[in-house]
Order: sequence, then C-alpha cells, then structure tokens
Amino acid sequence: MTFLNLHMYKNVPATTVQSFIDGVNAVHLMSKPRLCETIKNILATNGITDETVAQKVIDATVKEHSFYLHTPRTERSVGCLLSGKLREAFFRKKTNFVEPHGIILGRLNGKARTFMYIPILDVLQ
Repeated sequence: MTFLNLHMYKNVPATTVQSFIDGVNAVHLMSKPRLCETIKNILATNGITDETVAQKVIDATVKEHSFYLHTPRTERSVGCLLSGKLREAFFRKKTNFVEPHGIILGRLNGKARTFMYIPILDVLQ
C-alpha cells in the first residue's frame, strides 16, 4: 500500500518508486554481513557454534523479511511488487479496484471519441 500511496496519491513517478524499491533492497542485502555477525554472536553465546545452523538462520532472516519477500529479483523468483506492471496487477487483485469503463460517443474525422467513467455504485460497494 505504501507503493500505491506514493504513486497514486503523492504523485511520485513509477520510475522513482522503482528506484526506491531497488535502493531498499540493496540496503537490505548490504546489511546481511552485519546481521550475519550479530546472529553468530547470539548463537555462540547460547552454545551454538555450528556454521551451518548459523547460515540457515541468517538466510531465513534475510529471505523472510516482508519487503524482500515481495520485491526480489533472483534466479528463482520475481516478487509480486517488483515492477510497475506486477504492482498494478497486485493492487487490482488485492484492493477494491473499480475498473473504468469506456463508452464510444461517436467518431469525428475518423477518430473515435470516447468518454471514461467509473461506476459510482461499484465504488460505493
């Protein structure tokens, strides 16, 4: 909803929203080494020194972060909020989006003249 708010209500261009997402993902991934050290220290103070266990905890912590879950681009997945088209599809599916309807009013000089409207009753529902 933050991305929708930025784009639709704050008039932030989609390219800027995309830059924001990419930047936050970069910061999130850059913080992994520090997070790794912190988790290893916590596990070590509790008697767990197995590197494999530590790496599993670190990977789960990084990959389960809500922002990263929905916006990654990896070889295995693409998050549902990664691109403008994916975000639009997500918002249409997950919100009470009411599709505008177009009516052709006629033609002038061979060009269709249309009117777009959003059904008020659907919006109220």
